Amino acid sequence: IPEDLAELRTLCQIVDYMKSKAPAASAVAPHASASQQSASIETVGAKNLSPVPVSDLQPVVLAIVAEKTGYPVEMLELDMDMEADLGIDSIKRVEILSAVQERVPGLPEFNPDVLAEFRTLQQIVNAMGHTSGAQISEAHTSGFNTRAPINAAPSATVAIKKLSAPDRLSITLPKASLCLINDDGGAAMVPLISHLQKRGWEIAVLQWPQSLSARTTKLPSGVKAVAVADASETALQAALDSVAQTIGNIAAVIHLQPVRAVNGIEFPDAARDLLRLVFLQAKHLKVALNEAATRGGRAAFITVSRIDGQLGWRGSNGDLLQAGLFGLTKTLHHEWPAVFCRAIDADPGFDGEALATQLVAELLDVDSRLPEVGISANERVTLVVEKTNSYVQAPGKTITKDSVFLVSGGAKGVTTACVAALARQHGGKYILLGRSALLAAEPSWCAGISSDAELKKRAMAELTAKGEKPTPVKVQQFMRPILSSREISQALHDIRNAGGVAEYVAGDVTDAAGIKAKLAAVTAKLGKITGIVHGAGVLADRLIEQKTVKDFDAVYGTKI
Repeated sequence: IPEDLAELRTLCQIVDYMKSKAPAASAVAPHASASQQSASIETVGAKNLSPVPVSDLQPVVLAIVAEKTGYPVEMLELDMDMEADLGIDSIKRVEILSAVQERVPGLPEFNPDVLAEFRTLQQIVNAMGHTSGAQISEAHTSGFNTRAPINAAPSATVAIKKLSAPDRLSITLPKASLCLINDDGGAAMVPLISHLQKRGWEIAVLQWPQSLSARTTKLPSGVKAVAVADASETALQAALDSVAQTIGNIAAVIHLQPVRAVNGIEFPDAARDLLRLVFLQAKHLKVALNEAATRGGRAAFITVSRIDGQLGWRGSNGDLLQAGLFGLTKTLHHEWPAVFCRAIDADPGFDGEALATQLVAELLDVDSRLPEVGISANERVTLVVEKTNSYVQAPGKTITKDSVFLVSGGAKGVTTACVAALARQHGGKYILLGRSALLAAEPSWCAGISSDAELKKRAMAELTAKGEKPTPVKVQQFMRPILSSREISQALHDIRNAGGVAEYVAGDVTDAAGIKAKLAAVTAKLGKITGIVHGAGVLADRLIEQKTVKDFDAVYGTKI
């Protein structure tokens, strides 16, 4: 699957891509009118229809999208962004693609992770048209009822595992390239540069704004440093461009996280800003590092946190936000298989020279499969999972019918199911916190309508009556308050029906003062909060090169 498939965003792009791979000319023009497309789709389900060539996938895909979303075919346009215009998230995208494969025998199997990144129907059609001989047959025109059996979710506990010292390779950088080290102003910086220079590596240094990290005042001879002017993406990109244009091509990155004193549980803005910059650094160096990996030698992306030397296993009073470096690096380990990616947690008390020696050993490790390592003066460890069966474990006794939980995101999705199960097991009281309003009464146009498809029809009719032209985006926006309120009501019902006490509070989890004021009344009624279930979250599931500052802030702001 080409990397550019991940950039596909509209239905037109998906169809074009599928049709470009088709062995024969399409019987339906790629830009046929909505009525022509609808007519073609209707014939797909006809009893005596002969198999349709794969080049006619466009009407089939449109039919499936119509079935999955409830929007009539005539409202669908090939250039619509599936997520922004149609509300089709990555999970729904995979469902649509699976349905197409059910209806079209002979299509190839595609990587679900890649398919989830498609943005338009045109992209889907183009991708699926690759295999010649695929046909749409009568037996596969209505096959949506096949479902894999639902099995119990696998469960495991995490354990620490001691490792032997890494076996070093005599590794060099890719040809005509350099290693960029993010300066932390710490004691390991200069010895690390010296060790790598002795191996013939060219080094450049990236220095963060001084509000985020200290800077090394005296670098070894011949090493050039480029400063990032501020914490913006623009300033970072300018600094990376300066390195590439004035010093050399970047083939490896080593991020040294500064040791930061934190009092209690707090999340300083400076720690957030630095984490965001490393995140953006990975985004902007994706192409450079992956291209370098094709030139021989080792391209690498290494992050060095300073939690406790045991990946947080021992516990730390330091900066907890740096643990985000592990999520970033381990994700890159999957997205960039040709690049050596490793997250290293170094004991904050590590001697500078000793730490530098250890970091070089990790960089040269022959085992590129290991994504995370903790190092200290006396040991080297990693985390492993140990399979267990949580379904047979005896429940604890710390949760009682008088326990009061604050549940963010608890009125929607999987969090509701988890809380209902908790209430079924222990009883308890639950304050559900969400952004949406719980309506006292629904508008008359949707009263008594439970079918999603019928609700969309009513919404379209209501918009038309108001003099507006219905589009998928407008319909979604018009329906959203109704659907959200219904979901909240259902969550309250499920938890109460399971034996718990439930109340709903509308508020924004990022507004601490506002939430505190709203919770005062409900805690006076239910009692002091004894536990928190933080289920609120924002999805921004894209490859690193597609992510934005807005994505980072939305995900981070909701969770932290």
